[in-house]
Amino acid sequence: MGVARWINIGAILLVIFTVTIAISQEVGYGMPPSELGVFQRLALFGACAAPILNLLRGMRPQHYGIALLVSLAGVFFSGREIIDNATGQLTIDPNEVVLGRPMFEWAFAAFILIILGVGIMLIWTSSWMAIDYGLVHHYGPSRTWAFASMIWLGCYILFTLIQVPVQCGWRCPADPTSSGGKGWQFTFAITNASGTDATISISAFVAIMLGIGMLSLIAGSVMNHKMISQLDGKLS
Repeated sequence: MGVARWINIGAILLVIFTVTIAISQEVGYGMPPSELGVFQRLALFGACAAPILNLLRGMRPQHYGIALLVSLAGVFFSGREIIDNATGQLTIDPNEVVLGRPMFEWAFAAFILIILGVGIMLIWTSSWMAIDYGLVHHYGPSRTWAFASMIWLGCYILFTLIQVPVQCGWRCPADPTSSGGKGWQFTFAITNASGTDATISISAFVAIMLGIGMLSLIAGSVMNHKMISQLDGKLS
């Protein structure tokens, strides 16, 4: 049961890692998410419903069904962009490429990993057949990390709700292009008093995103400690 909890936490962190790369590319290079890219990110967020429910309410096979259905939708959206790219209907922006592959291919790979993971977890019946009431009644370090991953994911969902209207308006472009140059230094559209735009390195921006994760871990630790303290108070 403990291993299954950590696998579910790892699944949430995988989504966070994927979205971190996408946000860094889009915000850093002034490139709005594509129309299908928004649906891919929503599918990634939706796939996290399964591990979150598993962690909060206990391991249930029906929870994995949610991740499977949403991931299949994600495969469709990312696969559609792969096909459009192969047929010449999309023009890959240089800033859309990460380690030699466009972001929608990485999203496609993430959805495939989620589907494979769901299959493995369903075959591993002992991970969900045992009685489990969720992390509310579990006091190990996994509860801290579970809360932290959920808070971190929630921050990214909130960021996306702000980012998409700001960068896209009512509708994101089907084939977006970036406004910034390729490199490790990108420019934010924030003009200071001297009339120049503020700049920050990609590594610094990623460090900020990881800082959100550290704050989430601290918040998760505080939540876990308070729950333990409340339990001790009831027992005494």
